[in-house]
Amino acid sequence: MYSFTNFILLHEVHKLRGITMTEHNIRVLALGLIQRADGAMLLSPGFDSVKNEPFYRLLGGGVEFGETGSEALRREFMEELGLEVTISPLLLTAENIFTFEGERGHQIMMMYQCAFTDESIYEQQTVPRIDGEPEAVWRTREDIMVERAKLYHAEVTELL
Repeated sequence: MYSFTNFILLHEVHKLRGITMTEHNIRVLALGLIQRADGAMLLSPGFDSVKNEPFYRLLGGGVEFGETGSEALRREFMEELGLEVTISPLLLTAENIFTFEGERGHQIMMMYQCAFTDESIYEQQTVPRIDGEPEAVWRTREDIMVERAKLYHAEVTELL
């Protein structure tokens, strides 16, 4: 399982060892775009203390060896939220070279349109996580602009 917490822990361990993210391999991620009828997306909140920047990102995580992107995404939603999702065919693949907490990272992202099998989830304001991360939240692009937060992978979601 690769979650945002694991990313931070790995980042801290590597800092202690004097290793930077630029010395690591490209990470392959499967991300799920889940939207309500009002256009709100289910997102994971985060904060980059170096940039002093609140942000949101799609839920999902790392693809393990021998696992397809859709299998990884189904596993990640069970590990993160304890919820089943249906996954549509791959929407797109994109490359992401970024800086988080002052360290560079490199990802290949596979984005899928997803839907919860339990329709009642769409009525909740937030979706609790079972992996220790902050709860997932529903946000429209307008909500994010009002909050002065950054939507990561916004350029990708705008293509849809």
